[in-house]
Amino acid sequence: MIGSAFWGSLGWPSPAGGSAEAVLLLHDRVAFLLCAVSWVLFLVRSAYAWGWRSLGHRRLMEDWVLEMAWTIFPMLALVRLGFPSLRLLYFQEERFSAAYGVRIVGHQWFWEYDYPGGWLSRSDSVPTLAAGFRRLSGVSAPLFLPVGVRCRRLVTSADVLHSFSLPACGVKVDAVPGRLNSLCFFVHRPGFFYGQCSELCGANHTFMPVLAYRLPCELF
Repeated sequence: MIGSAFWGSLGWPSPAGGSAEAVLLLHDRVAFLLCAVSWVLFLVRSAYAWGWRSLGHRRLMEDWVLEMAWTIFPMLALVRLGFPSLRLLYFQEERFSAAYGVRIVGHQWFWEYDYPGGWLSRSDSVPTLAAGFRRLSGVSAPLFLPVGVRCRRLVTSADVLHSFSLPACGVKVDAVPGRLNSLCFFVHRPGFFYGQCSELCGANHTFMPVLAYRLPCELF
């Protein structure tokens, strides 16, 4: 499975975990609500422009029912958007006991992965466009993680602000100098997933791609 957007695609990358699926579901709900609100406003404006001209401006400006309606309905729409968003936020910040952990350090302009057992790996951008690689997405050392195992990432930075993100997995963690941010996640399918640094970190910000390999436990 390839977790990445393709040229000409209009949708999101295929979700590979519960967090990404929840983000995609929230996006669909918000898009549906926005389309419904836009359609209602279009109908009201059209009806006023073509059928309600006889009401007059004076009566329209003094209509308390209309005042209540366009005050209450936007509040209900915001509540409808706010509660699922807060629920998703707490779901993503939930901490559980992880069976596997890796420490990620952002540098200008490469990533450093510290695996259990003291194995240290440096991931640089591959500038050449080799066969099988995407432009500005190839790396010298991918991030290896097991599938079907609860994992924890500890993310920090050695110099400036970075942001480690894998959109297909619903993962985005800020790398802040002097601070250790953690994120627990679960991926339920194998494959390789593309990501990037999502925080402007200097002249070579473009050359900080992320490539993560999700391998079955028996091959890890």
